[in-house]
Amino acid sequence: MSRAQLTDKIYYHHTGYIGGIKSIALEKLLKEHPERVIEIAVKACCEEHSRPKHVPQAPCVRGCRAPHQAQQPQPLEIQ
Repeated sequence: MSRAQLTDKIYYHHTGYIGGIKSIALEKLLKEHPERVIEIAVKACCEEHSRPKHVPQAPCVRGCRAPHQAQQPQPLEIQ
C-alpha cells in the first residue's frame, strides 16, 4: 500500500446530528483502530452482494486476544 493511499483514502460517517459528518484518513484509522478497517471492508463487501441484514456478526479481534478458546483455534502458517 503506497503512502498516497494511506493519506488519500478517507472514511466518512454521520453522527446523526445536524452537520455531524465526520471523516478519518486510513492512516490514522490503522494506527488507532486497525480492526475497524477490516470490519468496514467486510461490511461493504457483504452489502454490495446481498442485503445489509446478512452482514456477518463475527467479531474482529486485534492480536492474539481471541476470547474463543473453547474452539481451540490453531495458528495458520502463511508462506
